Amino acid sequence: MMDAIDSLSAPRSAGVGEPSKPSLVHPWADGLLVGWLGVGLWAFAVFAPAPAVAILNNSTALLWTATAVQAAHFAMSYRLSYADGARALRQHPIALGLFPLVLAVVTVGIAIVAASAGVAAVQSVTSFLISAVFITSGFHFVRQSYGVARIGFSYAKASLQPWENRALRLAVYPIWLVGLRPLLSDQGGIGYLGFEVGPAILNGAVFACLEAAAWIAVASVVAVYLRVWSRGVRPTGLMVAPYAVIVVWMIAPIGQIAAASLAFSLVHALQYLACCYRVERNRAGGEGIPGLVTWFYVVVVAACLGIVATRGLPGWLDQTWGTPGQPLLFSALAFVYLNLTHYVTDAVIWKSSGSLLKPRLHSG
Repeated sequence: MMDAIDSLSAPRSAGVGEPSKPSLVHPWADGLLVGWLGVGLWAFAVFAPAPAVAILNNSTALLWTATAVQAAHFAMSYRLSYADGARALRQHPIALGLFPLVLAVVTVGIAIVAASAGVAAVQSVTSFLISAVFITSGFHFVRQSYGVARIGFSYAKASLQPWENRALRLAVYPIWLVGLRPLLSDQGGIGYLGFEVGPAILNGAVFACLEAAAWIAVASVVAVYLRVWSRGVRPTGLMVAPYAVIVVWMIAPIGQIAAASLAFSLVHALQYLACCYRVERNRAGGEGIPGLVTWFYVVVVAACLGIVATRGLPGWLDQTWGTPGQPLLFSALAFVYLNLTHYVTDAVIWKSSGSLLKPRLHSG
């Protein structure tokens, strides 16, 4: 995402139905989609009465909303990655060809071993892979948040000095590390689909130091906003919301792992889809209402396909081939495969220097 800033933020003419100010979706909607909605969910979880928080933590509506949006974001990343077919594979044979193939062999191999020797035989390696996904998920999200915020700075025509950009970029890393507390704390450890996740190797003193570093990083980001404001540019939601949402969910979590995971995946996917929307609209030349209808169909189809891949097929395999009372191996392997391939393909498609998305990031 970060490497796509220059291209995605390039000046463009407004098409039919486009707002006059540069935006991902619309000036009034951008802040909500890239973070304010997530901040609102956090505030509800923290300040609402305990029974309301319990409803959030067990909400079927939140579960399926997050699942559908997350599924659409997975499917959209593959749509953008492989839209050029063989040409894309020739240009990026490792990221788009070899890595997904090798990971497929590994996951199928784990399933075969589990079928012959039981899930216990592959529990350690599967737990390791799930832990890797959770760790890289946070890294992926904070880097995306930086990239989206930088798009906001560009749209607002807010020039940044080198140290200011460096402060924005580096601030996300201590925030990410603090967010790993439930996974890495020796007082924590979590379960996912029946697998124990997280090496639980760091003590409270380490996280206290990391939290102090994270708040210093937040202060440096606030300082950048104030300096930009002092130069006559009012910070917009697209500039501020991506940082606000990672601060509240990673430094000040609600303690409800299930709700936090769902809300986090929902916010991340909404950020991603907002950027994909701009890519698709620019590729279509800003078609106005017909473009919106096309985009709606694309997202709905992507969500349906994604739900089949993330929930439907793995769930059927677990019911058909799994053992009652044992971890949900097929769902876990689908989770690992889709997330890790998504991270690698993203590293390719959002590079402005590459040719996969560059023609689609400019209109006209």
